[in-house]
Amino acid sequence: MIIAAFTKDPNSTIDFAIDWNQFLVNDTVTGSSWEIPAAFTLQSEGVTSNVTRAFLTGGVAGTDYTITNRITTPGGRIEDRSVLVQVRQL
Repeated sequence: MIIAAFTKDPNSTIDFAIDWNQFLVNDTVTGSSWEIPAAFTLQSEGVTSNVTRAFLTGGVAGTDYTITNRITTPGGRIEDRSVLVQVRQL
């Protein structure tokens, strides 16, 4: 499920965040992984208070990509959310 769309310059390093609080009820994020297209480099990632974050650099101008975050919870949930990243020369 794509939940948001962002525009990114191919030379920028920016973070993308997903706030899982709106999707989780009485549960917490204990694991997070990102599915990132090969055109990007994942600089860092983390989880704070059910918000997952990925810092990305790269991408080809004029191309749209989907990045996906998969989380796990101690309650047994495994869930994916995706973000559309439109790379444009800004």
